[in-house]
Amino acid sequence: MKKWSPIAFAGPDDTHVNADMSLGQRGSWPDGVGYQQMIDELCAVVSKSSMTLDGAVSTQLAQAIRSQSLNYRAAGGTANALTVTLDPAPASNAAMVGMPLRVKITSTNTGAATINVNGVGPLPIQTSKGLAIAGGDLPAGAIVTVICTGTAWMLSGVAYSEAPQILPNGAVFYVRTDGNDNNNGLTNTPAGAYATIAAAVSGLSRYYSPNGSVTIQMGIAGTYASPGLLDQGTSILLRGDPASPSTYIVAGAGVAGGAALGSGGRLSLVGMTVRNTGSVASTLTAFEGGAVTLQSTVLASTAANTYAHLAASGGGSITINAGCSCSGNMGYLLFANGGAITLNGVSFSIPAATTFGNATAYAATGGAIQAASGSSIAAATVFATRYNANLNGVINTFGAGANFFPGNVAGVTSLGGQYA
Repeated sequence: MKKWSPIAFAGPDDTHVNADMSLGQRGSWPDGVGYQQMIDELCAVVSKSSMTLDGAVSTQLAQAIRSQSLNYRAAGGTANALTVTLDPAPASNAAMVGMPLRVKITSTNTGAATINVNGVGPLPIQTSKGLAIAGGDLPAGAIVTVICTGTAWMLSGVAYSEAPQILPNGAVFYVRTDGNDNNNGLTNTPAGAYATIAAAVSGLSRYYSPNGSVTIQMGIAGTYASPGLLDQGTSILLRGDPASPSTYIVAGAGVAGGAALGSGGRLSLVGMTVRNTGSVASTLTAFEGGAVTLQSTVLASTAANTYAHLAASGGGSITINAGCSCSGNMGYLLFANGGAITLNGVSFSIPAATTFGNATAYAATGGAIQAASGSSIAAATVFATRYNANLNGVINTFGAGANFFPGNVAGVTSLGGQYA
């Protein structure tokens, strides 16, 4: 479109004027081409807004503008690679910067998605934080508004995946070695499950659990990367298969002085092996008030290590229930430094010859280790000091005697430590 000047007037920016005979002023008249172009432009707004021109209706232009139909289309393409055709066609993605686009979704997306407008090139759909959208953020039948940034289509408003959703009691999130971290974890299939435990834990931030507890189920046997040290508000049950704990493996090296796996919140482990692949961290820890429980869980180490299989500190607690065992040499089996470890009236197994370089059980700085009535440790040969209670640490076997903890060297107490 261009600005058409009056015919026979001097400059391109001259304006149209009325004739005034008393002043000797002649009137201007429009150029026919310019007049036609103006009509065509106005009519195009109406017709390209999916309306039929009707000379009897004087409000069609207003209706067309109000409908915003020029920037509305039903999506074509696929669920994760949307296409849109606008009329008139934009010249490039750069030409659409700041432009809003409303799209009716045909198929629910299953993960990250793109929009390609008139074939000028696909751009990713992102949240207002610049993150890729998650599966389900574009539900079928919804009309979503996105705004072009030149490098992405930014979702207007909050994505479904960003809004906390209420979980029903007993909610289960699935993790599979053949899953994908762009999934939502709600079904035990490759297309539904997460690939990593860390992604499942992170995904919990999208939900609100009325009873504060969720289950993360390893959907198939395999080796899963440890999420490291957790400090979540939700109580998590991480589950493999109690009948086959050796085939559901959570493996990690841990950071120096930390642990392959640990929690400052509430964490229960059932039916798995926690494998410590490093040499500078404990296998499992509870810290800063965290509470960890074990059932049918194997603690394994694969490298020489001076730390502990189980370590509780800073008010953290570990409770050992039925079916647990350990393998691999470590500095300690149990290490309570300002924390508490309880063998909960069950038998703990050490099936192979093992060395604990410092002590089988160690309690210090107000830490406590207790073996409740009915507890036992079924062990092969163990090379270790049986126990060490130091600096007001307490080890209580409820009268099970000085040889309750396996080892080849008698236990010791010092600096206020007690053994009973």
